[in-house]
Amino acid sequence: MQNPIALDTEFPHYSWEFITEKQGVYQSEYRIVIKGFIDETVWDSGIVKSDKTFGILHGGAPLKPDTLYRAELYAKLGEEKLYLKSEFRTGLMNDTFMGAKWICADLECSSPLFRKTFFSEKRVAYATLYVAARGFCEPYINGKRIGNRLLSPSMLSNMSFRYDCGCDAYDVSGYLTRDNNTIGIWLGRGYQFGDFSKWGWIYEGGEKLWCALSIVYEDLSTELILSDESWIWHESPITENSIY
Repeated sequence: MQNPIALDTEFPHYSWEFITEKQGVYQSEYRIVIKGFIDETVWDSGIVKSDKTFGILHGGAPLKPDTLYRAELYAKLGEEKLYLKSEFRTGLMNDTFMGAKWICADLECSSPLFRKTFFSEKRVAYATLYVAARGFCEPYINGKRIGNRLLSPSMLSNMSFRYDCGCDAYDVSGYLTRDNNTIGIWLGRGYQFGDFSKWGWIYEGGEKLWCALSIVYEDLSTELILSDESWIWHESPITENSIY
């Protein structure tokens, strides 16, 4: 993955690739430097004499959840010295955002629309939206659909379908304004109702939503918008839906 936004491990592995038209050229040494958002060094591998470019284990302190990091690579390829940089974000780990609650419509509804409005007056450095659902969903911020994923979140496995569900992460840094902002999530049934296979992939209970919006502002202050009883819901124009 390039610039991933939801690594779910405290000790990731780093890999890189060189593309060159030169023949017989190989890497002879490398140095990896991982920095935090304010440019503080989190891990410095030092110069390592090796041609390895794949699966280098993070050797510093455990990475924090829901945090942006910057990666810098210094390498020697033949006689040429190269410098590459990238960034990534960690995602949910352990009990991150335990304050977020599963919410559902108060009445029977095939495809409810959930909404939360909040005010922000600061400049956003970066923001990540995490969404899990019992069913499928489409997230929006200020009327704009986020991403183009379909049939999402995906199920984790056939065997755990009744008990687990996936959680999607979205970079929403460019969707927020210094004004009122509204999160909207359109929820559908997915595999929830009906027995569509011999394995019986069915969610038990009604459609449910879990959501957490994590915002880091340029002044390094943070804000969390979590799904709870303050969210409102409405019936949507869709009166019936299923996986088929």
